[in-house]
Amino acid sequence: MQYLIIAGILIASLASVLGEQVTWSKIAPYFTNDNKDFVLFNNSYGEPVFVSLRVVEQSKPINLSLEGLIKYYLYTSKNSQKFQELWKNDKPSLTTSNFDASKKTIFVIHGYMNNIYSDSIQSIKNNVLKQEDINVIGVDWSLISDHLFYHIIAAEVPGVGAHVSEFVSFLMSNGLKYKDIHMIGHSLGAHVASFAAKNLKTGKFARLTGLDAALPGFEKTTHDQRLNPDDAEFVDCVHTCGGVLGFLEPLCQVDFYANGGTNVQPGCPWADFGSCSHGRAHEYFAESILKDHKFPSLSCPSLPGTTHVNCTADGALMGYPATNRYLGIHYTQTNSSYPYALVKMA
Repeated sequence: MQYLIIAGILIASLASVLGEQVTWSKIAPYFTNDNKDFVLFNNSYGEPVFVSLRVVEQSKPINLSLEGLIKYYLYTSKNSQKFQELWKNDKPSLTTSNFDASKKTIFVIHGYMNNIYSDSIQSIKNNVLKQEDINVIGVDWSLISDHLFYHIIAAEVPGVGAHVSEFVSFLMSNGLKYKDIHMIGHSLGAHVASFAAKNLKTGKFARLTGLDAALPGFEKTTHDQRLNPDDAEFVDCVHTCGGVLGFLEPLCQVDFYANGGTNVQPGCPWADFGSCSHGRAHEYFAESILKDHKFPSLSCPSLPGTTHVNCTADGALMGYPATNRYLGIHYTQTNSSYPYALVKMA
């Protein structure tokens, strides 16, 4: 409780000290050794809560039995608002559902302290099913991810990803094809999707999308320990809180930096330590699914904002319409409130 009170006081005092760009290097001088590990984070209800980024001794897999802790919820055009639960290696749950192995299948994986009802899953699912007759499977690992100590949960990501991979293999044994699979993950969910890809015995997913892939817990990881461009046939990223809660460095075949890819995104308060900006990644992506909402981007030779760079329009679109025709670093601008898309095409 003492930490929470101290952190609350710090937020108020920082308002008169910090500038617009909130990064850990600017925040750190105002934190003592006792409270610097606590940050604000939005839980599954959109409520700001304090969580600990402290690296504790338990920050390694705690050998949970994951069976029953990871849920797979199917949505289709026939049941767009009421999911059907699928179980790994349980064919009756599959055959009695609306799952159609001949159709494209999108997996949406939430991040830390979220669940199946979070906007990071529901908004994407809702917009996709307005446009297409496909399968959407929400991966709910909230029974694991809802924990005060973030780094303990980050250490569980490889195991969660392996479980997702096993579930995908089960679907493939019942007719699903790699070419029809699109993995989407927000925050820690992006790395879960990556480990699902890494655990495939053969082949690759058609596409993997990382939405502001989580930075804490993965800062010092190697290429094979986090999201990387080899995880799928096409790997795209959206960066919105780079250097704070998400990666700033390029991770994918094409990396879209919305408004420079850093905290603070337009319309977000800087005093929330990046939580709003972090969530913008899935908000932009969900909106990009709508056919009349487009996010045109500029191709840049290096990260926007680091040096003066000349960026050129190449036709790339951030979000759902992205393709492997356009690779490398891209810069995208947005509005400060919905609709975020600057270009609304009739």
